[in-house]
Amino acid sequence: MKGTGNYWTQGLHRAYTRREVLRGAAKVGLGIAGLSVIGCAAAPAPSTPAKAPAASPAAQATPTAPQPVYGGTIVHPISTNMGFDPGITVGSGYDMVLIYHVYNSLLHTSQGGLLEPELATSWEIPDLTTIVFKLRPDKIKFHDGADFNAQAVKVNFDRIIAPGFKATQAVEVANNLKSTDAVDERTVKLTLKSPYPPILDRLTGMSGGITSPNTATKYNNDLRQKGVGTGPFVAKEWVMDDHVTVEKFPDYWEKGLPYVDKVTWRNTPDPIVSQTMLRTGEAQFILDVPTKDVPSLKQDPNIVVVNISGPGAKRKVLHLNMMKEPFSKKAARQALAYAIDRQAVSSAVYGGLLPPADDPFPTASWAHDPTIKNYPYDPQKAKEKLVEAGYPNGFEFKAVTAPVRPDEVQASEVIQNMLAKVGIKMSLLVVENPKKMDIWKEDTKEFDAIGVVGAGSAQDPIYLLEKYYTRKGDYANIKVPFPEVEDLIDKAKQTYKLEEQKPLLQKAARLLTEEVWAEYGIVYETIIVAHRKELKNYAHGPHPFYARFRKVWLSK
Repeated sequence: MKGTGNYWTQGLHRAYTRREVLRGAAKVGLGIAGLSVIGCAAAPAPSTPAKAPAASPAAQATPTAPQPVYGGTIVHPISTNMGFDPGITVGSGYDMVLIYHVYNSLLHTSQGGLLEPELATSWEIPDLTTIVFKLRPDKIKFHDGADFNAQAVKVNFDRIIAPGFKATQAVEVANNLKSTDAVDERTVKLTLKSPYPPILDRLTGMSGGITSPNTATKYNNDLRQKGVGTGPFVAKEWVMDDHVTVEKFPDYWEKGLPYVDKVTWRNTPDPIVSQTMLRTGEAQFILDVPTKDVPSLKQDPNIVVVNISGPGAKRKVLHLNMMKEPFSKKAARQALAYAIDRQAVSSAVYGGLLPPADDPFPTASWAHDPTIKNYPYDPQKAKEKLVEAGYPNGFEFKAVTAPVRPDEVQASEVIQNMLAKVGIKMSLLVVENPKKMDIWKEDTKEFDAIGVVGAGSAQDPIYLLEKYYTRKGDYANIKVPFPEVEDLIDKAKQTYKLEEQKPLLQKAARLLTEEVWAEYGIVYETIIVAHRKELKNYAHGPHPFYARFRKVWLSK
């Protein structure tokens, strides 16, 4: 199956213009990630054009774009510890922030969700369980001087699938990869246990980072503090609960990059402290700005605020326990859905910046179907569904939530008041996040729901559906089988062509939305970043934690 005609693979064989990429994306319904500037314009101001003679206005000089400047340090306060290991997680998705700077992957994902070359130049899929990658011919070096080649790739993947290795970040690669062969110095063959198209997406970013073969199995197989890749920056310092620093790699293979000398992430759990650092110029960038803080940041002329939606964006959802009443009954789930005004939740908690959620796929995903609509706010319909479900006077249920995200507790409380108006009593138990997960796993019979929480962060739609809506993924103990959806997912796995996957996945999404299956979507979560005006050329990637500084520069 060489040259599948799939836009994941076609872009690897030649450079495409922006117009061609957009046209190709349209053919298979690929969404381009939305980037909307909330505050000041992020683009650098053009220099003043030279004056032309008054008689020839058409001859005026074209403004000259500012040239990148080398040097300087970016300081980025971040709310958690992060690790360097592509296979083992420290700070959940936040590890991606580090890994994107120290490592490269075989592939990476564009802002529109398209797979593009990085350390690989192309691939072929001769059958559904075989993927053959051609690697860059450049003499690429790891930070420790080791050569990047097919054997280095094999060492990395052999580590992840080795017996006893407890992969957390790269778990999907570990579960689906059977073996890796170095065919020659520049050719790698992956053999899968069974067809699994999402593995291509999982070979990007966090779980796909290629580490030096000299360090891949050192340090008791734990590289969380020891990052050695081919990326634009070299790991220098890792201090728990304090900071992580990386420095420019002078032999980086993308010539001319990076522009800045150093990046330091400071562990700063308090968002107010992070914003103060940004305002004073002590920091140049912050990730994941709370929506409530956007208006005040917008007023600062030295700060740029950008609201970003990509194919890896999350939804804020209520997880529902379908193993017992009331949510084992479809009519009860529908009653809850009709009783919630999603736009009002967005306005009350998120300043209207997060749009109401419809189907499981984010709006920038190529699998998103704009014709799928979630249940509208209709209290009368909610009451009718309560009667249909056998609860004419309403019902009670218990939900667990955690203060780790105050907005999620607030959203749960807003929904609690909405449900009460139709006779549904939602009791909230607010506990610390680790305890919330323990309670949920151990006491499913006691609790009926998880309060508003971010879920569904996955660029690949097959992976997303399997992880969040079937018993193979998270919260399996609160789900019941959905054979029709599971069959659609299995059929989608039998092809690597997006145009063949798309109708199957959209049908599954429609069924899940109609059934209010496993969770009820409230709003689509976007990522809001803020940076100093002097930080230039920043472009966020497709995933909420895709904050990459290799092309960023600081004006003097």
